[in-house]
Amino acid sequence: MSDLLVHPDCQGNDAFTCNVIGLPVSQGSLVARGFGPGLRYQNDASLKLWRHMIISEVRDAKPEGWNPRAAVSLALTFRFPRNKGHYNKRGDLLPSAPAYKATKPDLDKCARAVFDSLEQAGLILNDSQIICVNASKRWALADEAPGVLLTVISTHRQG
Repeated sequence: MSDLLVHPDCQGNDAFTCNVIGLPVSQGSLVARGFGPGLRYQNDASLKLWRHMIISEVRDAKPEGWNPRAAVSLALTFRFPRNKGHYNKRGDLLPSAPAYKATKPDLDKCARAVFDSLEQAGLILNDSQIICVNASKRWALADEAPGVLLTVISTHRQG
């Protein structure tokens, strides 16, 4: 990740990277539950599973002594599986297949799901601590699974 854009205040600080495997899910719109008070996300079931996968990976990758009060910078690369229509009968990518994942889900909504997961994992106390985000979405390559490559860089220096 040599092209990782990092906030200047974060360079040389505590950092870790984890690769969450699974279909990225956006944090969709809130809707009425239909029964009782309160709201829920439109894609509540799939969002909860995606968040759980992120939380689990982040907790496993988090360095010992991590400061949850520190500001953080994030790099997020979301990978999505290509549609079957992007391939010919032999399984080769068609020349007409789109080069970029310029379709739903929205990048900002995918990032919001990660932000809330970091909070739930105890990595940060509030997503307002996120001071810099470098996020992208793309098609997964033939040899990689869908998911998100997540790098977290803390402003807190150890030692």
